[in-house]
Amino acid sequence: MPKMRELEGISLLRRLVNMPAENRPGEPFDPGWCCNEHASIASLAFCCLGVRAELAKGKAAFADRDAKSVKICSPHWFVLLGTEEQPTGLFDSSASLGPMNGFPVLYKGCYPRLAVSLNVPLPSGEQIWAVVKNNPGGFVAIYEPQLSAVPGRAAVKHISFTPFGKWLNAAVGSQDGIWGKAALVVAQTIMAGEPENPPGGFSELSKLDLWHWIAAAPNVDDLVLRQAAALA
Repeated sequence: MPKMRELEGISLLRRLVNMPAENRPGEPFDPGWCCNEHASIASLAFCCLGVRAELAKGKAAFADRDAKSVKICSPHWFVLLGTEEQPTGLFDSSASLGPMNGFPVLYKGCYPRLAVSLNVPLPSGEQIWAVVKNNPGGFVAIYEPQLSAVPGRAAVKHISFTPFGKWLNAAVGSQDGIWGKAALVVAQTIMAGEPENPPGGFSELSKLDLWHWIAAAPNVDDLVLRQAAALA
């Protein structure tokens, strides 16, 4: 994988895609990570850069030894670089663990206390706790991919009905074309540290202003789909 500005990409994704944590009746606690939207945009962004990425759905466990906590998220969406059979890395811009917000492929250079692994099936809570107790850094993220594929038309044409999707509809009126546009902006940021021709005051723009800027851009669905199809 060519050298990339993953942390800048994660920062932009987290500015774009987030919601307040929420307890909803009859549903698991929602930490506001919006992992589906994060992973959909990020997987398309990597494909735009010519890096084979699969949008993965499965489970994940996040363990913090100092806080004595193990949190299991199911379902959880993330990005696999390479293939499920031969992964070359994992990218998860939505998750938070201790002081860490979002995990790049090259996470060790940023977060030396973190250990990330793939494990099928996901270990039990006791097994995870045994792993984290033996990890010198004290932070462990374990992922179990259950389904994964290079994102295609379904990802580009996806309509989100999550709280974030409802917020986005209210903000820009329609999700048509929005995911491809966002993916291209994130791809440019991962490659160069910022998108091409950013608006003035880009680093200070609110989530709403960022999405208004993205929504006003020309449709790039065909371009994004061609890039992804070439890697499928």
